[in-house]
Amino acid sequence: MLKLQQLAAIRWSRVSTWAVIIYWAAMTLGTHLPGQSLPATPYSDKSLHLLAYTGFGFLIAWAWAARRPLLWGGPLFAIAAAAGYGVVDELTQLLVPGRYGDVVDWLYDAAGAVIGVALFLLVYACTRPVLRAARNQKLGVGGR
Repeated sequence: MLKLQQLAAIRWSRVSTWAVIIYWAAMTLGTHLPGQSLPATPYSDKSLHLLAYTGFGFLIAWAWAARRPLLWGGPLFAIAAAAGYGVVDELTQLLVPGRYGDVVDWLYDAAGAVIGVALFLLVYACTRPVLRAARNQKLGVGGR
């Protein structure tokens, strides 16, 4: 029988994986709309690239950490995966009427991935001691 901690880990790994898949699908749909059908925004498209890939990098890092120990391979994988998808995204936009691929857009995608992973690492570092203390208290570890 699985322990409560193992069940929680399985649940969070599934939630984080689905979060990445849903976010990726939404980004893909949003970036492959024909240029004429895009709504006007008061923001630069570069800031939208940065923001979108910040979220994407964060979610990929979370999905990695939910499945395996968070060593340097995880953050590097998350950055490479998000930035790599940014290349694919920019290249496939060339096939969409009214859209174009741009190296500068990709640089903002990659920068967003780095920021997202850095934010995840910050959240992870701040919450890990709290989560560990709560788990130890629930398991009766740490003396009373």
